[in-house]
Amino acid sequence: MSDRWEFKSETYDNCNCAVSCGCRFNEPTTHGNCQFAYVGTVVQVISMARR
Repeated sequence: MSDRWEFKSETYDNCNCAVSCGCRFNEPTTHGNCQFAYVGTVVQVISMARR
């Protein structure tokens, strides 16, 4: 028997670029280097176990 799970999360990201993070989209960065932070937390877990 295999269990299936569904996770819901809240995520936040930030970088030092002027508009959008170029390194995430394979584009040049604003300042020549990328400083990027990404954090998240699981807010809900649902078991989709087969019965």
